[in-house]
Amino acid sequence: MLSRRNLIKSSAIALGVASLDLTALAGPVARTSSSWIELDRNENPYGPSPAARKAMIDRIERGNRYLDADELNAFRDKIANFEGVTRDHVVLGAGSSEILWMAAQEYLGEGKTLLQGDPTFELIGRLAEAKGSRVERIAVTPEQEDDFDAIRKAAARASLVYFNWPNNPCGSMAPAAAMKGIAKDLANRCPVFVDEAYLEFVDPSLESSTVSLVKEGANVIVARTFSKIHGLAGMRMGYGVARPEVARRLGSYRFSVLNSLALAASSAALDDQEFIASSHRRIKEGKTAIYRLFDDLGVRYIPSSASFVWFHEGDRNWAPRLRERQILIPSGRFSGGWNRVTVGTAEEIARFGEAVRSLA
Repeated sequence: MLSRRNLIKSSAIALGVASLDLTALAGPVARTSSSWIELDRNENPYGPSPAARKAMIDRIERGNRYLDADELNAFRDKIANFEGVTRDHVVLGAGSSEILWMAAQEYLGEGKTLLQGDPTFELIGRLAEAKGSRVERIAVTPEQEDDFDAIRKAAARASLVYFNWPNNPCGSMAPAAAMKGIAKDLANRCPVFVDEAYLEFVDPSLESSTVSLVKEGANVIVARTFSKIHGLAGMRMGYGVARPEVARRLGSYRFSVLNSLALAASSAALDDQEFIASSHRRIKEGKTAIYRLFDDLGVRYIPSSASFVWFHEGDRNWAPRLRERQILIPSGRFSGGWNRVTVGTAEEIARFGEAVRSLA
């Protein structure tokens, strides 16, 4: 159990790490200007949905009031019904990042080891290191996929195993049967955290989700977010699904006061299947356009199961030159000559294409 002093210290670390990881590293820009094209943070360019916007407007009148227990439980019940679990399986957080922080508090610290792929979403790795844990990073295969064989061999040393499925930044995704197989196997040894932030971009129904393992009683924690396909990145709402006793322990570490507008928007977004289907279709079309562009330029890329495309930039160093054209992609964030571009609107992709063709 955390003392108040340690909780405050850990919260400060978490907030600092999270802000670093969730903020573009291209330098300060006037992001409120419509002239900038933001292809660096994996945001949905089409959201929030009309239903989510209306829900936020309707809730503003009570913006002076904190969320009460009835509202929180009603939302947990709605998620539980959506996932086919009970309320006690559901833990809420300010984005899935806070669910990651909860897991770091529960399972990591001095003498502990986090096992994860490399590259992957690095938030929990940085949290682990901030707590004094060892982080064992298993390099992806040449095809930019998680190396399940190497992860299995290293799992005996792990206190927590983290999978980002689909992988950010690679966009690769192991088949559902393979993912469930390794998660179920490793969960017999230690907790397994499966971050499914981008799963809706390949499976809007979420039938392939590893939540099915939680229902079977496996020691698996599944994280979801409303930041991606639902278009609510700035509102910060996410949740985890885990065995009830695990969800209860994780929830005890929550340091945020959940945002009432975020809850209202997320609840409406969960119902808006038309918007989810539209986003899924348009992002898929956008990826195809980026593939065509890279094919024309002879740029290697990985077909993506998420809302971005992982490509081998080599020594082209596009980011600073694109920034001069008010187009943002990550800068200096990844190694090995790889970079990532978020799928924007058709118009944004066209402008990105014109710019990189001029640089090729």
